Amino acid sequence: MNFVESLLGLSPDGGDGSLEAFLFGAVLAALAATLARLAGRRNRDLVAWLRRGFVRNRQVVRPISVGSVRKAECRVWNRESWRDQGRESALRRLESEVDMTRQRFGRSLLWMTASLVLAVLMASPTPALGQYVGSSSITNWSGGCGGSTRTWWDDMCMAWRKKMGDKGWVQWWRNYELVQGPRYVDPIEKNWGFDNSTSGMDWNDAGLVCTHGGWGSGRWTGTLYDPDPDGSCSMTSGTMRLGRTTNGWLRFLHLSSCNSIRYSQRTQWFDAASGVHVVTGFHGLMYIGSGYVDEYRDLANEGMTSRGVGRVWLDRMHHVDHWYNSWNTVCPIAIGFGATVAEAQGKHDETYNGHFSHPVPNWMHTRWKSGCNPDDGPPLPN
Repeated sequence: MNFVESLLGLSPDGGDGSLEAFLFGAVLAALAATLARLAGRRNRDLVAWLRRGFVRNRQVVRPISVGSVRKAECRVWNRESWRDQGRESALRRLESEVDMTRQRFGRSLLWMTASLVLAVLMASPTPALGQYVGSSSITNWSGGCGGSTRTWWDDMCMAWRKKMGDKGWVQWWRNYELVQGPRYVDPIEKNWGFDNSTSGMDWNDAGLVCTHGGWGSGRWTGTLYDPDPDGSCSMTSGTMRLGRTTNGWLRFLHLSSCNSIRYSQRTQWFDAASGVHVVTGFHGLMYIGSGYVDEYRDLANEGMTSRGVGRVWLDRMHHVDHWYNSWNTVCPIAIGFGATVAEAQGKHDETYNGHFSHPVPNWMHTRWKSGCNPDDGPPLPN
């Protein structure tokens, strides 16, 4: 749970992640306003620490409002008599010193306020060039579409998204019953699709979808929570148009889903490419569990500044005979797009913060682990 969620009592992945930046700014603004008002207050209770030794006093401060100016009324009760006869003149001198000290204290507090707010703003995670990171996951299919429960899938998705958030990206999420067809469909393909809107996956610069996948239709089909307006329970590359050319923003799309890029069907992603830079997925089956959470976090961490995102995906998602996936082999695949062969190949070297040019998808370049042999799929070429 991040700072804003903790402060406001929100549950992780419980609502609209795009509100975080607004809420955090509102909290900072309220803090700055409160401290600034304190700096300008006529705080006569400074008498307490300026007493001269001729009076012990007890003070009661009662705030009063006068228009837009906030003042403080201070009453002093003497508990001992004055030690000299210059009572009124001493009080006037004392009040004069209080006023002078208040002015000095007010200026100091204003500087303290400005410094504190600046420090908080500098320390807070600010959006990196306004980049958005989005994820969608389902763990329990209780809606109109069926699927086996996978309790760790949302943790895998969250680990990636929240690490991206730690790097300054604005987080967006639509999970569980919010994984509905129109979010992943371009309006060019279906008039009810809205993937380019603030509620759609193509609104983000990088996205991750965690759901069951199949390949029997000739292309990948990811299982939705409820049927879409056409009655289908599948999101599919056939109704996606990802990237800037069709008014979207996605540069990177990750699919934590079985057979999301089955080698023999990999050219299906040409249909969906409209400026997207890299699409990653799996040939054959992939697996879900606690042992996979860290590698999704590592993907976000290493994909920022080290080798390209496509290369990190292959390294982190590839498994051979690991105990936590029942000794099964997992075969990741990454596809880069470009106007030329060289550009498509070079997209595998792009980091999340790389900002390579949006490609015209004349070519695609595919990377995989040579000879990888997964469940529910033939061995990949050597």
